[in-house]
Amino acid sequence: MDAERILNRRLRRRIADQGETPVLDPVGWLIGRALPRRSMCPDLRCDDGHRMDTGADCEACLLLHSDRRALRHRAAVKVAARLGISAKSQLPRRDVEAEMRHQWERLGWIKAAEQERDAEVRRAREEAQARRKAELQAQEEARLERPCQECGRARAAGLCGVCADARRVEELVAEAVDIEVAAWGDPEVDGLERFAEQAGARVRAEVEQSRRRGLEQGAFEETVSLMGKLAAELAVAEVQRRALGHLAWTDEARAEAESAYAAQMRRRYLFDTRAEAEEAAREAGRAARWRTAEYLLRTRLGTLRAQRAQGRDERVRSPYSLQADRVRAQLGTSRADMPTPASNDRGVKCDGMGGQPAAVFTEDPYIAGAARARAALAAVRG
Repeated sequence: MDAERILNRRLRRRIADQGETPVLDPVGWLIGRALPRRSMCPDLRCDDGHRMDTGADCEACLLLHSDRRALRHRAAVKVAARLGISAKSQLPRRDVEAEMRHQWERLGWIKAAEQERDAEVRRAREEAQARRKAELQAQEEARLERPCQECGRARAAGLCGVCADARRVEELVAEAVDIEVAAWGDPEVDGLERFAEQAGARVRAEVEQSRRRGLEQGAFEETVSLMGKLAAELAVAEVQRRALGHLAWTDEARAEAESAYAAQMRRRYLFDTRAEAEEAAREAGRAARWRTAEYLLRTRLGTLRAQRAQGRDERVRSPYSLQADRVRAQLGTSRADMPTPASNDRGVKCDGMGGQPAAVFTEDPYIAGAARARAALAAVRG
C-alpha cells in the first residue's frame, strides 16, 4: 500500500472538515485530530469509510449504516403507531430520538446479556476441562503406581520395560514360526517341523547373542532387554525374507511372472530396440513374481491366524494351523542351534525346501523358472 498517499489524503480530509478554524498547535492537531482513525469500523483497513488497500467503499461500514437505518426505521414506526399517524409523515424529532435511544439501550442490554451467557458457558467449559484433566491425571498416576504383572516391580504401570521386551520377544518367535509354517505349509513334507523349529531357534539365538553382548559391555538390564527385542525384530525380518524367497518360486508366482513378461512383450513397440523391450519385460516379470510371493504369504498367514482364532475342531482345521501348534509345542523343549545353509551346484545359498534359493539369486529368476516350466511341459506332452 502507498502509505504516503493514504496519509496525504487523510490530512486533506481533516483540514477540509475543520473548515476555516486555524491550527494553533500543529503537533497537538496531528496527534489528536489528524492522524487517529475516526471510524468505528472493526476493519482496520478502513479509513473514513474507504478501504486503504483498494480505495473502494468499506463493506463493514455499509453494514453498520444499514443497521442504523433499520434502527431509525423501527423507531419511526413505533413513534408513528403511538401517535396514530403514518410513518411517512413528519414525525417529532424529539420522540424519534428518544425511541432510538431506548432501542440502543435495549440492544446494549441484550448484547451484555449475551456476553454474560457466553462467559458462563466459557467458565463451565473450562471447569469441565479442568475436571477431566484432573481425572485423567489421577488415572495416569494410579496406572503408574501399579506393580509389574510379571516380576512384581513397584511403580511399573502394570508391566515393566524388561518384561514387556521379553513378552514382545515371545510374540516375535511365534510370528517367525507362523511365517515359516505358512511358507512351507504342507505338514506332509519331510523336514517341515525342522524348518519351523529352526526359525524359532534362530530368533532365540539372535536374542541371546545380543543380550550376551550387552551384558559383556556392562549395559543396564533395560538396555539388554531392548537389545534383545531389536535383535528379534531383525531375525523375524530375515525369516520373512527367506519365506518370500521360497514363495517366489512357486507355481503361482512363476505363472504371474510369465504372464507379466508376455504382457510387457506385447508392448515392445514402445521401445527403440528389442533388447530394451526384453529388459523391461524381465523387470516386469520379477516384480510380478515378488508381488505374488507377498500376496501368498499374507494370505496364508491370514488363513492360519483366522482358523486358530476360531478354535475349530482339529479334524477340520487347516494343516498350517495344526503344524504351527505342533511346532510351538516342540519349541518349548527344544533349543537346537541354527544349521549352516546348504548350497546347490550353482553356489547359491539354499535355505528353503528342496534346495530352492532364498531371496538372493545369482541368475535371472525368470529364465530359471521358464526353463523348469518348459521341462515340465515337455515331460507331460511326452
